[in-house]
Amino acid sequence: MHNACVPDVIVTPDETQSPSAELASSAAHDAAVAEGAAETRAQLAEESASEAEAAAAVAVAVAEENAKTAQAVIEATGAAEGAADEAKSLAEMMREEHEHTRNMITALAEELRASREASKPPAEPRQSRSERPPGESRPRWTRR
Repeated sequence: MHNACVPDVIVTPDETQSPSAELASSAAHDAAVAEGAAETRAQLAEESASEAEAAAAVAVAVAEENAKTAQAVIEATGAAEGAADEAKSLAEMMREEHEHTRNMITALAEELRASREASKPPAEPRQSRSERPPGESRPRWTRR
């Protein structure tokens, strides 16, 4: 990059002809160094700008990918909530079915017990010792 305001060549008077020639020569040197530094800074600024542009493009791509991932997470969360609600409903339905089955088994067991009680032969009344005729005893079982 070239600065149009700074000349390419600076002509300085001979030091013997002018007492301030050394000062002018030093100033010309400083101006040339400043121009070189300005050109270097401009090149560095241009490189930095292109690097910043590339970094911004990467950041935009990452942000877009994050947005897609966030959308997928939102959709997956919705699906998981729906599955959880369905599982809860199914579990409640199964609990009700088990309770109904348990009630039916209890009722059948009660009917079975009642029918067994009804089909038993009537129990012979048990006689106390005082009601038995004398000399009559019940059979005894002995172990051998």
